[in-house]
Amino acid sequence: MNSPADERIAEAAADRRFLKNSTWSVIGVGANVVAGLVLSPYVVRLLGQERFGIWSLVFSLLDYLWLFDLGLTPAVANLVTRHLARRQTVKINEVINTAMTYFAMIAMLLWGITAFLGPRLVDFFRVPQEYRQDFTGLILMTGMSWGLCIVLQMYVSALDAFQRFDLTNRVNMVMVLGRSSGYVAVLAMGGGLIQIGAVYVMSQLLASLVHVWNFSRVFPSLRFSFRFVKRSVFREILGYGVPAFVANGSGLVLNQSAPMIIGHVLPTVFVGFFALPLKLVQNVTDVVSRIALVTRSRVAELDARSNRGAIAELAIETNRYCFAVYMPFVIVLSLFGRPLIQLWLGAKFAEYSAPLLPLMLLSSAFVLGGQYNSSAVLFGLGEHRGYARLLVCEGVLVVLGLMVVVPWKGVFGAACVVSASMVAFRGVLTPVLLCRTLRVSFLSFMGRIYLRPAAAALAIGIPIAVVRQLGLRGTSWIELGAIGAGTTLLYAALAMAICLTPPHRRLLFSLANTGWQRVRIAG
Repeated sequence: MNSPADERIAEAAADRRFLKNSTWSVIGVGANVVAGLVLSPYVVRLLGQERFGIWSLVFSLLDYLWLFDLGLTPAVANLVTRHLARRQTVKINEVINTAMTYFAMIAMLLWGITAFLGPRLVDFFRVPQEYRQDFTGLILMTGMSWGLCIVLQMYVSALDAFQRFDLTNRVNMVMVLGRSSGYVAVLAMGGGLIQIGAVYVMSQLLASLVHVWNFSRVFPSLRFSFRFVKRSVFREILGYGVPAFVANGSGLVLNQSAPMIIGHVLPTVFVGFFALPLKLVQNVTDVVSRIALVTRSRVAELDARSNRGAIAELAIETNRYCFAVYMPFVIVLSLFGRPLIQLWLGAKFAEYSAPLLPLMLLSSAFVLGGQYNSSAVLFGLGEHRGYARLLVCEGVLVVLGLMVVVPWKGVFGAACVVSASMVAFRGVLTPVLLCRTLRVSFLSFMGRIYLRPAAAALAIGIPIAVVRQLGLRGTSWIELGAIGAGTTLLYAALAMAICLTPPHRRLLFSLANTGWQRVRIAG
């Protein structure tokens, strides 16, 4: 049995690893955000609003292919984490080989489904006649590549289980850079949807192969053999995976039902109008979702060692920090979202997309910022069945609501339905479920997450709103850049003082000082 001193050293090392992994996750998403902000006006201008809407619709459809994952990818991460904590090398190989066999069969099924449905989907949506061939070709090309990538994506989860988020994020950053450069080159040469689709496919396949290679280096004991394929292991994976599949499937319905119903009821250009503010919010959500993967692995590790005492604190702290990450975006985009979109993509997008931003931002900050890690904790504990049922109920209500509201109120009505359901189910009922699981007070749990970051946001946001009324309208890129940078720096300084716990504040300063010393030595 370890001494208290050894346990404190191990806990400090775990905290450093958690912060390092979270930092890499933020850097990786940050690269994606910057690429998207720079690239989007170029893509929209050269593709046109109609083809941009088709591009957004195709990728909303393709997300449904992840339903065939059946929740096995998070199951791989959870089981590998637990076997790694117990140093069970053979068990890890059994999980990898069994899951890979399943995904290989699923890949063949996906290829068949894509070949069958691809040419038929165009009749369901209001795709203009001149783009119907491009729509079908894009579906076939990207759908076939996803069949292969669903096999290889498992290795990202395996790397997550080893908490090597630095490797996955480095690969993803290089992929984003290569993909963005490819888009620019192809569009500059007069290419269209099929050509940028080919760039997407090639970058996705190459990144997936590098993830496999990285895992083989991290886990040198990796072996491929049918003797590691076990029916009992598949049942174990499925036992965790089926509720995860229900949750992930419902999540896909929640994320993609609005673009699909908009594309069916309204002209496809409106899919782009809805997708733009959704993408801006998604950029922040991607940061939180990557941190949630770190949380999930850490919770599984703690639970494997029967250390549930630290899990409630981890849930509160990660949710508070992620909610705080949202706040500068909420302040800036709520006050200056319309002039930003006007400058970025023009008057038409400002007219239809800007009114959706405050609604999407506030609901996403409360739910995805403040509670995304709650669902990650439930997954890490293997207590996600109740959460899966909540998402099913939310998904059904959202689809019914969209079918009624979109023909009546258009894209703004869609944003209202999605936001209201998100707050009710994932913002309130999910933390209720987690608090029951961890046996902690709901009011205390929610207060410790939201009060400090919200107070900091009000302290920074109110003066900025006053300055806006006095004439700072954000009508140029210089003004918007100064507002964004100033808001972020002011909020970060205040949040660091009142939101971070003292140990985490000291750890952050220590890591920053170490990094600075390395830069000085290298210089």
